[in-house]
Amino acid sequence: MRLSRSFALTYAVMMADTRWQGHYEFTIPTAAATSNATLEDLGGDGAFTPRSRRRRNYVNNPSDGRLLPGTFTWRPARSHYFSEQPEAFPQPNKLYHPIKPDVERWEEASVPEPPNRAVGGSSPRAH
Repeated sequence: MRLSRSFALTYAVMMADTRWQGHYEFTIPTAAATSNATLEDLGGDGAFTPRSRRRRNYVNNPSDGRLLPGTFTWRPARSHYFSEQPEAFPQPNKLYHPIKPDVERWEEASVPEPPNRAVGGSSPRAH
């Protein structure tokens, strides 16, 4: 992730407001959209990815709430990192979602599909 100094300062002020809540993966893009900052994806398939970076760094399916199939998804659970077992990863030179190898393996069938949201999170601007 890369932030401009201007947006980082704006974000800090916005997050000081107790009405903002949620994980930074949601609050950063929501705050950027709310403050009219430029928002770009580093290279996936989504609407915020510039054409020149489409599918360059990772792939996924933005029309699926879990982003499956793809490389930068939290499924399937993996027991090793790419650097430890690159042969276990189907697409070389792509980003894969970080794993937590010491956590009991989650099974996909037990995980409900989350709602599909373009930019989410709780903010002072209710939708």
